[in-house]
Amino acid sequence: MCDLPKKFVLNNSENNFKESKELFIGNNCCGGNYYKLKNIKYNNPFIWMVLPYDSMYNLMLNFDKINFNNIEMKKSTIRENTFIIVIDNQVEIHYVHHEFRPDTKELTVRIDGSGRHLGNNHIWEYIWNKYEERIKDMLSTNMQPKFIIHDQDWGNNKHNIKDLIKLKCSYKRCFITTENIDFDYNKNLIKIIHVNKRTEPEPMINTYFNEINDFFIS
Repeated sequence: MCDLPKKFVLNNSENNFKESKELFIGNNCCGGNYYKLKNIKYNNPFIWMVLPYDSMYNLMLNFDKINFNNIEMKKSTIRENTFIIVIDNQVEIHYVHHEFRPDTKELTVRIDGSGRHLGNNHIWEYIWNKYEERIKDMLSTNMQPKFIIHDQDWGNNKHNIKDLIKLKCSYKRCFITTENIDFDYNKNLIKIIHVNKRTEPEPMINTYFNEINDFFIS
């Protein structure tokens, strides 16, 4: 089993987060940042990753039917030295911040302009173990998800963000998008925050956190 070194665990603020009875799923790092701002523990595997629009579409459409224990791992063809977990042949989790580093045994953090990247020469073990740990938490609580979808077109997708808004499902969804929405949608279940240009996930959550939070708890 590949796990974090003690010095990293002790400094990990997640250890101080509170338990949550709510489940929030983002399509990119907006999910992890939302959990951090709410000061609650990560209780699902959709943290510090990217969900392509097609995967998010399937997740929102079939959440109650997906077998989250039916998983396989494969190498990413989009970002070098990273991996993807495929859930039930329907949902792809792209772990864009978890890197294979052949010359690094200890799990370490690398920081660049796109964020913090965890890596070592067995990073797939850490990804797999974290998935199993967090999916167990998610399934044991039987929570209904609330979705945060932030503009990010990742990979080749049949669906776009407008398709996600039009999708008929019973889950609350908040969209932060540059798209102009010119069709009717269920305003009790869907909130749209229009932005003039694409912003990075963390500043977006900081800017719109209260607005998103008020919508989810209303």
